[in-house]
Amino acid sequence: MAMAEFYDFSPGRGGDGMVLDVSGNIYLTAGSGENGGVYIFSPMGEHLALVPTPESPTNCTFGGPDLTTLYITAETSVYAVECTTPGFLAYPKTDGGV
Repeated sequence: MAMAEFYDFSPGRGGDGMVLDVSGNIYLTAGSGENGGVYIFSPMGEHLALVPTPESPTNCTFGGPDLTTLYITAETSVYAVECTTPGFLAYPKTDGGV
């Protein structure tokens, strides 16, 4: 089975941590230096945006009462970015279920 490349992060490092929002967009930590940050891709693989970080990012997740705060871990810091689209977390369930 042939693998398809949908984004080339060269010369920086490839994707590490990721999370989804409620629209199915992928938030993927990748890159380093001026290309480091959270890359946002549509469900169809279109590159929508880059949230740059001052350090190489390692992981990300949504939090806060309405899941609109994107938390980004990096080499020595944690960053928080407010987003307009809420995140989607598979666990823990937020509908009161188990």
